Amino acid sequence: MAKEPKSYDAVDRMIDHIRKGMGINEYLAGHPEMRKELAPLALTVVTVTETAMPKPDPRFKASLRGRFTKQTATPVIPARTLDFRKLALKTLATSLALIILLGSIAMASTNSMPNSPLYPVKKLVETIRYASATDGDAAVELKSENVQTRLKEAQAMIEEGDQGAAQVALTGLRQDTAEIYRLALESSGRDKERLFDKFVSISERQQAVLAGLLATAPEDARDGLERALAASKHGLENAQQEQSKDKQDKNQPANEDKSKEDNGADGRSNDQKEKDQQAPSSNNGATEKSDHGKDNNKNGR
Repeated sequence: MAKEPKSYDAVDRMIDHIRKGMGINEYLAGHPEMRKELAPLALTVVTVTETAMPKPDPRFKASLRGRFTKQTATPVIPARTLDFRKLALKTLATSLALIILLGSIAMASTNSMPNSPLYPVKKLVETIRYASATDGDAAVELKSENVQTRLKEAQAMIEEGDQGAAQVALTGLRQDTAEIYRLALESSGRDKERLFDKFVSISERQQAVLAGLLATAPEDARDGLERALAASKHGLENAQQEQSKDKQDKNQPANEDKSKEDNGADGRSNDQKEKDQQAPSSNNGATEKSDHGKDNNKNGR
């Protein structure tokens, strides 16, 4: 059984029939099931079709065309200016497209692993952020985040069984940790003390994670973990030695001041001063005895 046409199909066909000069009753007879819907529309179509299209006055058309041309007239722009504008627009569009593309790639690389094609982009973004750090604290904070990221990457790659990618993460871990140590070492005063405290804290947490990974790591991953753990311990020892040295340097002026107070302005110790004070007394006593002996000799005579 043929499928009944839809209403809009029937209307289109009816319009075509009427435009071709066919009778409307003939068409409606062919679609009795839609006669009630099509009959009112058929009268409207016939009326519109038979009505002649109005023709505008030629003088009105000419007047309207003149006014339109006058209102839409634009100044002539030199060809060089147009070329420059086109070039500037193309350059701007290309730059915006490039920025959007790079931003999308950078966002996509945020969680990439060392075995991902986007990992170099992730490292590049980290380098750019580090280069824009305004002070030592900000730089250490960024490197501290990188250290945590490298630890997570190494753990994920070891669990995945990709030891080559794990070594890439562990190498980055040693480099980021060494950079934190360098920043602390090159600082001075209270900044140096504060940054070394941060380095010690970072190293201790790092060693705890590495020791945990080493306890359950497969044989082919142990070498890289052991080297990373040894490097972290060596860096921690150096940092603690620097802290001890700084404390000694800080306490040395205080000890010198105390020694000066004990010795006095002339540099002599208190014991030396007491001895010097006792020496004149002894001499005076000897003189008194000598004078007394002379008096006795005179009396004996």
